[in-house]
Amino acid sequence: MLLALATNSTIINVTIGTTGETASGLDTALSGADRHGPALIIIGVFALIMLAGGLRGARPAMLAIAAGGVVVLAIAIVSDARSIDDIGAIRQLYTGAMAGAGSGFYYETLGGALLLICGGGLLVLAGGEPVAAPSKRPPPRRTRKPAVDPPAPPPPPGRAADDWFAD
Repeated sequence: MLLALATNSTIINVTIGTTGETASGLDTALSGADRHGPALIIIGVFALIMLAGGLRGARPAMLAIAAGGVVVLAIAIVSDARSIDDIGAIRQLYTGAMAGAGSGFYYETLGGALLLICGGGLLVLAGGEPVAAPSKRPPPRRTRKPAVDPPAPPPPPGRAADDWFAD
């Protein structure tokens, strides 16, 4: 939910003096969708699907959740954090313009951290042995051993049944 909220929230907010409104046709608020399109929503939906597998004990799904958190944090740190103070073309028009992080930056950072903690936590809690998925097949039927031994085969022709020294 935080990643979807970050997509629609302001990541970078540029203020001119005391206002943050559009100045001379320039947009002073960049949302998550403006910065990286639907990437955060796609990662959030992917993590939600992987959570279903992770809760059933699938280690690759747990690792995928943590990897999704790493990707979101990389987007937040590498892409957005570097540009937090970037005013761009507004600097040429207004000398008192300042840029700062909007609420969307904090939403995406928190969402990425929670994904990383969730995936890592599931891996740690799963322990050393993978959990076996429940089988939908019925257990194999066991054959019973007969209560009485089968009768001995008849002796070969020409031999008596009780003659041990016939050879």
